[in-house]
Amino acid sequence: EKVDDRRSDCIMAAWNCAEAALRLLQVGNTNTEITKAFAKIAEDFNCKPMQGVLSHQLKKHVIDGNRAILGCETQDEHVDEFE
Repeated sequence: EKVDDRRSDCIMAAWNCAEAALRLLQVGNTNTEITKAFAKIAEDFNCKPMQGVLSHQLKKHVIDGNRAILGCETQDEHVDEFE
């Protein structure tokens, strides 16, 4: 089924955010740069990132790692910056 309404904008924004995260997740870049990229991509597609979504670093036997990437930065939610 072909989708060509606002749902397609949301799907393309999510796809581009995932691709940006894969490309930006390397030595020298910070987690806040990735969060800013999410915001810019969402703005380009007239969407808003969901609040409260965190991507945690995964380790064996640890569910929520210390390092996290915010999906949408708000005044209430902040994480420590890391490289």
